[in-house]
Amino acid sequence: MNFTEDQLKAMIAQFEKDAVPQQLSSQINIKRPTKPIKPQLPVPPTPGILAEKSAYPDILESTHIDETQREILILQNQNQSLIGELEALKIENAQFKEQLEEIDWHRKKLKQEQIGRARIENKLKKLEDEYKKVVNVQKQSQDCIELLQKKIKNNKDSFDNNKIQRDNVLQEQYEAENSRYKLQIQTLQQQLEIVSGERNRIKDFYENKKQDAISNQGKLEKVTNENKKLKIEIYNLKKEVGDVKAQYINMEEEYKNYQRKSLNRSSSATDRLSTSQIDKQQKLETQFHLDVKQLKQANLQQKKQFEDRCFKYESQILELQFELQNYQK
Repeated sequence: MNFTEDQLKAMIAQFEKDAVPQQLSSQINIKRPTKPIKPQLPVPPTPGILAEKSAYPDILESTHIDETQREILILQNQNQSLIGELEALKIENAQFKEQLEEIDWHRKKLKQEQIGRARIENKLKKLEDEYKKVVNVQKQSQDCIELLQKKIKNNKDSFDNNKIQRDNVLQEQYEAENSRYKLQIQTLQQQLEIVSGERNRIKDFYENKKQDAISNQGKLEKVTNENKKLKIEIYNLKKEVGDVKAQYINMEEEYKNYQRKSLNRSSSATDRLSTSQIDKQQKLETQFHLDVKQLKQANLQQKKQFEDRCFKYESQILELQFELQNYQK
C-alpha cells in the first residue's frame, strides 16, 4: 500500500482526535446536599446552692417552707439544666447526620469519576487498535520494499548473464527500469520513516496515558480505603453519642428516683437533713457536674477529630479531581 505524506498526516490527526478523552465535568451532575442552619439552643447554667438562693429568695427565706421542699426546688431547677444540655446533644447528633450525608455525596461523585475513567480506558484501547493498524501498514510497506529489491536483484542477475548478447538499447531499458525501481524504493523508505516516527510518537503517547491511568487507579484505591475508615469512625462516633445519651438518661432517672424518695419523707419539723447529709448531697452534685463537663469535652474532642478526618478526605478528593482534569488535557 502506498500512502502520501498528506494521507499519513490525516490518519495521525484522526488518531489523536479519537484519543482525546471527553471532559468528565459535564457528566457529574449529582446535586450536593446543603446543610440547613439550625438554631443553637442556649444551654442553661447549672446553678449551685448559692444561685438557688438568689433565684428563690422569698421561698428559701420563708419560715413556712421546710428544707425538704427547698431541696425539691433545687433538684427541679437542676433537672431543667440537664434537659437543656440534652437538647444541645440532640443538635450535635443532627449535625453528625448532615456530615454523613456530605460524605455520601462525595462517594456518589467518586463513583461518577470511576465511570469517566472507564470511558478513558476505552479510548486508550481504541488508540491501541489504531496503533496496531499502523504497524500492519508498516509491515506491508516493508514487504513491498523486499519484493522490489528481489526484482532488482533478479534483473541485475539477468543483465549479468546476458551482458554479451544484450545490445545498448536493451541495456538502457534495464537501467531505466532499475532507476524507476530505485526511485520507488526511495519513496517507500521515506514513507516508512514517516510512519515509524508517528508510530513511536503514538506509542509514547499510549505509554504515558497508561502510566497516568495506573497512577490514578492507585490514588483512587487510597481514597476508597480512607472512605471506609471514615465510615467506621462515623459508626463509632454515633455509638459513643448513644452511650452519652444513655448516661444522661440514667442520671435523669436517678434524680427522679431521688425526688420520689424525697416526697415520701415525713413532713414533720424534726425530719430534716443533717449537716453531713447536706455536704454529701453537695459533693454528689459537684461530682455529677464534673462528669457532665468531662462527657461534653470528650464529645467535642471526638467531633473535632471527625471534622479533621472529613477535611482530609475532601482534600484528597479535590487533589484527585485536579489530577483527572490534567489527565483529560
